[in-house]
Amino acid sequence: MDSLAQEYLIDVKGIECPQPVNVVAKELSKMPVGTQFRIVTDNYVCYMMLQRLLKMLGERVDSTAEHEDAEEYEIIATRLM
Repeated sequence: MDSLAQEYLIDVKGIECPQPVNVVAKELSKMPVGTQFRIVTDNYVCYMMLQRLLKMLGERVDSTAEHEDAEEYEIIATRLM
């Protein structure tokens, strides 16, 4: 990660689908282009939906991680649009 870029955390753990999609879309609208952000959820279906949303919006998904033992899923992405 570029040390000059600010990282945003969007924590949607405990929020039922499809509401996390709305939360993420709203947060993205506040971020400047080039911002790296991390999304954390505890719902696998939301994890998959959020990856799809980011691709549809033209954002770059840098990495994903599934921490099934902790029931936590993580997406690190960069705002491009």
